[in-house]
Amino acid sequence: MSKKVYVYMIRCADQTVYCGYTTDMARRWQEHVKRSPKCKFTRRLDKHPLRLAQCWAVDSKSHAMKIECWIKKQNKKRKEGLLQQPDQLDQWFCQERDLIVTIEPLSPTDFTMEE
Repeated sequence: MSKKVYVYMIRCADQTVYCGYTTDMARRWQEHVKRSPKCKFTRRLDKHPLRLAQCWAVDSKSHAMKIECWIKKQNKKRKEGLLQQPDQLDQWFCQERDLIVTIEPLSPTDFTMEE
């Protein structure tokens, strides 16, 4: 992988899950926590981010955008399944699209996420 692109899922205060992508996970987390104007969904009081629930490194921005869109279209049960079994993203996403994508599940604790 050249420059890393991350697809991530955040658990919000109301227990919903937000999904996004970024090239700088620590910076993006701070934007969510500080309710940056860039973060329309998580700046709402009831959607305040509680924790980075899951993160994946992806081989390109194009694939990251497609994965983010795919995750957002999934039902709650499937999203929760991804949080429990992050290695399934590769199989579920690629299987539906007949693609070969490099997806590396990462531990959310791999990132320094200070508030």
